Amino acid sequence: MTTQTSPLGVQRIAHACIHVADIHRALAFYCDTLGFAKQFDFINKEGNLFGAYVKLAPDTFLEMFQNADSPKGQCPVNHFCLEVADIDAAVAFLKEKGIELQVDKKMGADHSWQAWFTDPDGVRIELHHYTAESCQLTGEPCKVSW
Repeated sequence: MTTQTSPLGVQRIAHACIHVADIHRALAFYCDTLGFAKQFDFINKEGNLFGAYVKLAPDTFLEMFQNADSPKGQCPVNHFCLEVADIDAAVAFLKEKGIELQVDKKMGADHSWQAWFTDPDGVRIELHHYTAESCQLTGEPCKVSW
């Protein structure tokens, strides 16, 4: 079997993001019941927990955010994220292909570089390039102002 590397420089799926009705219940399920480890919390400007990263495997995470309006039984997937080796090269590649970025390269609250685009059906795709300070690597809480 021949393996082919994408010109986008994808290393792996970094995470999938889901919305949950109750963050504590979701963490109990994924961590206590299924045995995954929480990597870090998302803390809002009031100091409240509203999301978390759960480590599924080495360098592979489930990102979750509390959304009380998330109806059970409907698809709560918000986006998926690809880890790239070089975000500048990945962004340049997308632009060369005529793909419009919804969010150009920026530093995220988790101290990781990111850029956003969609596929032809509107599926949101995030690119991630980790830094030495990335919460995904340090386990430090991600404090946000939004």
